[in-house]
Amino acid sequence: MSKQPIHTPRAPASIIIDNLFGVDIMEEAVEICKLRLFLKLVAQVETAGQIEPLPDIDFNIRAGNIVYLSGQIPLVPATMELVKGDIRAQIRQVFDNLAAVAEASGGSLANAVRLTVYLTDLAHFPLVNEIMAEYCKEPYPARAAIGVASLPRGAAVEVDGILVL
Repeated sequence: MSKQPIHTPRAPASIIIDNLFGVDIMEEAVEICKLRLFLKLVAQVETAGQIEPLPDIDFNIRAGNIVYLSGQIPLVPATMELVKGDIRAQIRQVFDNLAAVAEASGGSLANAVRLTVYLTDLAHFPLVNEIMAEYCKEPYPARAAIGVASLPRGAAVEVDGILVL
């Protein structure tokens, strides 16, 4: 006499996981779906009158009261060309652009909590700090300087940031 396999109904995986970990997997799945939907609906902040973003780049993304500013290079909005002049002129134009994008977000560089500075020559970082002090108030935002081989359009400096409104 051959033995027949015993077929028992299988418990859904969520019940097995619930029993193993003591969590309601369906509630967790719903929360994950809500988070994904929220991230898809994160508001893009309009930057009317500012320079046009390069393809596939947004100037800033707002999530709640946090605004993430994309890196700005020293482009003159009217011409979309690099500002004429020395590194000081480039750094000042970058901060002018950042200030305009921050204002379009409903804030200002006074709301900046983090700046990341990309430089083709790290010797210019003290100059960045000097000019930044004209745009940001104490306590100054946390910042990092990163030396890079090159930047878009031959710029010598790029700065991105995070604002808390």
